[in-house]
Amino acid sequence: MRLRRWRTSLVAIYLLKSGTAKEREEAKALLQENEDLTNDNIRLIRFTQLLEDCIDYDIDLSDYDDIWEVDENGRRHLNAKGRATARKLLHDEKELRFANTARWVKLLVPIITGIAGLLGIITGLVAVLQHKK
Repeated sequence: MRLRRWRTSLVAIYLLKSGTAKEREEAKALLQENEDLTNDNIRLIRFTQLLEDCIDYDIDLSDYDDIWEVDENGRRHLNAKGRATARKLLHDEKELRFANTARWVKLLVPIITGIAGLLGIITGLVAVLQHKK
């Protein structure tokens, strides 16, 4: 598919430079069609990545009715408001998860440090008591 579009683009560019007026018009139409397909593919890739992130973070977008649009092929895509809503929900979820992780780290680091200190004290006491015998 990519090779065909690439080849079509090369032929169209060649026709733009050296073809007749009719061929130049056809070449412009081919280039425009290729550009539209490329833009559709980019939009689809971004949509897919955004949805995968929402699935990974367990974010449900089905509650929002006004964020979806249907293209000419009948596929549902996020409109601009939908992409902004999804990004905001992802940001909020990532922020929440980071805060939870930070809270656990702040709790566990002093506990682990205290346990390591106690082990050092016990080791020192055992060494001193065995040295006296």
